Amino acid sequence: QKHDVDLKKIVFINAVGSESKDDIVIMPEDLTKMSIAMTESAKKLKDVLIIVDTISGFTTHHSASLINRFVASLNDKAREKDYHILWVAIEGREEKKLNNSISQLCDVTLNL
Repeated sequence: QKHDVDLKKIVFINAVGSESKDDIVIMPEDLTKMSIAMTESAKKLKDVLIIVDTISGFTTHHSASLINRFVASLNDKAREKDYHILWVAIEGREEKKLNNSISQLCDVTLNL
């Protein structure tokens, strides 16, 4: 509320597994359910920005190639339906290969 952010326009998709009454809780192993939840949330709201923090954490449950297909599929849906996705990734030696391949699927890459 401090910055005029309407919390009714924010949907939290929780992939950590901790329960919260306002979150959509989806286990990170289930990329199909996560994709559906993200797509359905984007349909309900205008001027949508989905933030995925962090895609690097998905490597615990999925191969780099599956994560790449997941990112590519959601990016295609976002472009088609005119919304945006911000993929947050950890920058480290172990994540470098995954980050390089995901960056090829994104319009912009920022290094912070």
